[in-house]
Amino acid sequence: MLSDLTAAIFKADIGSSVNSFRQNLQIEYTRQLIEMVSGKEKIHYMNTVIASAVYQLKEIKKMATAAGGDLSTQAHKEYLSTIITNALRELK
Repeated sequence: MLSDLTAAIFKADIGSSVNSFRQNLQIEYTRQLIEMVSGKEKIHYMNTVIASAVYQLKEIKKMATAAGGDLSTQAHKEYLSTIITNALRELK
């Protein structure tokens, strides 16, 4: 399910400009995945769900490195990459 959501939210925008509505959607989705893996929420997820969320975060980070898009999109992709890097660093 998470793979399908990630694809629906990100794949159409690889290499092109991302409008502000989709930027907000992508950031909120990424934040939800980060909350799933951080363990800071009161909801406790099964290890398989956490593993899938980590995988999706890494996939999003790969997509965020794709070239293309306007300056706003480039800043958006850099922000996504930064918050994912910081979240994954805390897992270690």
